[in-house]
Amino acid sequence: MIELFPHQKKALALTKDKNRCAYFLDMGLGKTFVASEKARLLSTLPIIVVCPKSMIRTWIEHYTSHYNDLKVADMTKKQYDENADVFVINYDLIWRREIKLKNYTLILDESSYLQNEKSKRTKAILKLKPKNTILLSGTPTGGQYEKLWAQLKLLGWNITKTAYWDRYVNYKELDLGVGFPIKKVTGYKNTDELIKKLQEYGAVFMKTTDVIELPQQVETTIKCKPSTKLRQFSKTGICEVEGRELVADMPLKKLTYSRQLCSGYS
Repeated sequence: MIELFPHQKKALALTKDKNRCAYFLDMGLGKTFVASEKARLLSTLPIIVVCPKSMIRTWIEHYTSHYNDLKVADMTKKQYDENADVFVINYDLIWRREIKLKNYTLILDESSYLQNEKSKRTKAILKLKPKNTILLSGTPTGGQYEKLWAQLKLLGWNITKTAYWDRYVNYKELDLGVGFPIKKVTGYKNTDELIKKLQEYGAVFMKTTDVIELPQQVETTIKCKPSTKLRQFSKTGICEVEGRELVADMPLKKLTYSRQLCSGYS
């Protein structure tokens, strides 16, 4: 029996009635355990884990170490146990494999890999028909909300891309002579509404600062005397340090060299 941390239990409680959900948790908050426990609670086998190639071994070891009642298969190999309970594969292979399984749970680790709905990996995953879907990411868009649409589709929000852009993205169309207008993002709108909609569709957002109580910051000011070189430079606008002559012939240079004399040359 795995004992979760309070914040992990909270994430599961927030999605207890969801079979499609997303755990957008900061790195280090244990998204892997949250996802595997959510999959266990959904009681739907098999489980397909799609992740970056570098995480294949991590996921296999996670399931073999903590869920020894489940058989794990490395789906990146040409030969693997087709009767396994958990299949692990990377994003760059998912569109090359024919998924014949039915009524399975799909875990998408680092779902930010699905920002481009026109890529082969995203098209392949959007065509899948899992019974349950779990998304994991610390940075689902990197602050670029226009790249969130494919992940919304996976959560079951059937909003068209055009409607999504019109509602949440500020943009202008540029004619670059390529035969069609190019959209340039200039900002975002209705972001509070967007976050609420995501939460309605099973997205849980959690920052490290929301989980870990940090000690109160204590600021200490340490005063130090300016160096001889800095005093000389301030008066005359010229000095030599470490074989280099610094000349304040422009205001910006004076500011830059003064900073250097207070730090690297001090």
